[in-house]
Amino acid sequence: MSSVLSIRGDTLKRITRVKACAARLGIAVHTGSRVDFLEQQLKKFAHVKQDDLQRKGFDWISFTEGMRDIHELDFICRALADKASEQMKQLLGTAVTGAVLPHRDQNPSARNIQFQLFVSAVFERSGLPVSLTEPDIIFRCNGSEYGIAAKRILSRTQLEKRLKEGKSQLDKAGLKGIIAVCFDRLLPQKAARAIYSSEEGIEDAAKHTLRGILVSEKRKILPILAEPSVLGTIAFLAVPGVCKTANLRFSLSSAAISSWADKPEAATLAKSVCLRVE
Repeated sequence: MSSVLSIRGDTLKRITRVKACAARLGIAVHTGSRVDFLEQQLKKFAHVKQDDLQRKGFDWISFTEGMRDIHELDFICRALADKASEQMKQLLGTAVTGAVLPHRDQNPSARNIQFQLFVSAVFERSGLPVSLTEPDIIFRCNGSEYGIAAKRILSRTQLEKRLKEGKSQLDKAGLKGIIAVCFDRLLPQKAARAIYSSEEGIEDAAKHTLRGILVSEKRKILPILAEPSVLGTIAFLAVPGVCKTANLRFSLSSAAISSWADKPEAATLAKSVCLRVE
């Protein structure tokens, strides 16, 4: 029986790419950082059998969070590699810091900026060029500039407040645009990963879970869409999953679901914003 870690053989390659991108920008990925912690965990448990992982002290939760982080950081580095500006250096330098587990972050800036960069990468890869400036991101579409306010929420009770903050950021920047919201922290912390009987189940996990969240939070989202500066919201969620077959397969299911205001400009923008979430 093979090790769970061996099924994600490309993870060390992702870590190497992130470190190389950081090095090109003059950023040090320090020993003990969350990127380094995942690398050491992979190396330590690479040849341990599945049945022995728990007995030997394998931490599923930190591994799961690390896998989510390195997938996103690698995607960011590949999508934004050409934006070697001082601002990109500063933002990525902060993004590779932070605690191994998000609920232990004394300062949430690292993961907040990671989400800002991830949204930027998604738009850039989708053919919508971005610049990393206030409100958080500006993208160009159909000859016009639009803003994106990127917000992470730690609980459902924060959603309304974060949406209002995003609207204020758009107003302050003098732009119409989108509020992007990360819902990753709404997943139960004790459930390190979801277990599915098929790969199709893993692939659909994020979209299915996110739709359920959005239905329950609809009354908080609809009012913000009536604000003049807000053309739409985009919800993001990444769900770590394990396919329980003969050899367990680790995967990460990501989804982005948009809601658009009932405005002509929003309808036009909605037709052009077709996001590629990797």
